[in-house]
Amino acid sequence: MKLRTPAGMLSGVTGAVAESMAPLLRAYHRSNAVEQDYYRSVIDRMVRHLEYFVVPGVSVAAQALADEQKLGDLRLRPWEHRKTRQTVKWEHHPPVADLLKRLFALADPEPDDIQAILMFAGVNWITQEEDKTLPRYNRGHDLAAPYLNVVMLHECRRD
Repeated sequence: MKLRTPAGMLSGVTGAVAESMAPLLRAYHRSNAVEQDYYRSVIDRMVRHLEYFVVPGVSVAAQALADEQKLGDLRLRPWEHRKTRQTVKWEHHPPVADLLKRLFALADPEPDDIQAILMFAGVNWITQEEDKTLPRYNRGHDLAAPYLNVVMLHECRRD
């Protein structure tokens, strides 16, 4: 079974995304409200879809539910897999809103600054109960703190 791009390889795609995003962020800052809505939606998709390039993290509890449902290794399951989404929650970590807040706060967006923010993008399969323990937004820079009550599988645990 082939995993998607390992998390360490995210830097390759974030460089290209950051180069494409810099002029959009600059245009956002000098636009009216209607145009800003458009740029915000485009940039939101660019950030959100970084999920295509990472191996999802998986909580122990989520994998246990997946095993009961015979879904297999959740690291191999993309968001589009409907039966998986009915069983466990696809959770952006940090939330896309937090990444967007940092991106739109850049006064003079340069690709290196953008890439430094995008490198944090990731996703996790967790249970609905675990999701309820997480703050929705403003999780800060310490990505481990919100997950203190969620036990994650180690990347190499399942073969």
